Amino acid sequence: GDGITMNDTVRLKSFAWSIILATYSDVFLANAGSRKVKLWVDHICQSNTADGILALLQQNHDTNNSVDENTDILDYQWDPLSMAQRIVESDSAPKSMLAVGSLDKMATIEQVEFLNTALGGEVGAIAVFDGSGHAVPMEKAREWRNSLIAFLNT
Repeated sequence: GDGITMNDTVRLKSFAWSIILATYSDVFLANAGSRKVKLWVDHICQSNTADGILALLQQNHDTNNSVDENTDILDYQWDPLSMAQRIVESDSAPKSMLAVGSLDKMATIEQVEFLNTALGGEVGAIAVFDGSGHAVPMEKAREWRNSLIAFLNT
């Protein structure tokens, strides 16, 4: 077939480990412990198929429609900037709070600031959670909830 194939358990397990390492901060994973993290990996492998994960990745990271060979897709419907544009253009654009972990490996503070600007937000108005990776609600649950409640009450 075309592109990457993920038909075996080894690749699915490798993906599960890599996505966990990319999603959570090192401190959070160390505190969780290797036994718990291994259970998460096993759960990902038991709850998904390689083909299903591949389909999600292709949908969210489709480069077949790239603007050019040097530019990642800018007009793909599920790209964060494309989704932000649809929100801005909608009749009922919601009030939004963007959160990012200071140790996020998937979306940097700069990228989230850029997305916030695309959504029409004020510069510097994102919520940055110190010491957190990408999974802010998991790693900094109490801080995230308090920040969200304060935001919703404004």
